[in-house]
Amino acid sequence: MEMRAGPIHDAAVLPNGNILFQRDWTHILESTPDKKTVWEYDASQKNGNEGKHVEVHAFQRLENG
Repeated sequence: MEMRAGPIHDAAVLPNGNILFQRDWTHILESTPDKKTVWEYDASQKNGNEGKHVEVHAFQRLENG
């Protein structure tokens, strides 16, 4: 599988075969091997971070999703 990714610090192949990776400094996504996005999170838009300088340097999928 090949997908565009910017500056990343972390990526993981999950037990289900999906890949969890950074698209850029704030955007994390989980993609299937056929490039379908099944989950995503943008740290610059969540948890009151709108308008703030945010960078993600590590992440992991938790058992509860």
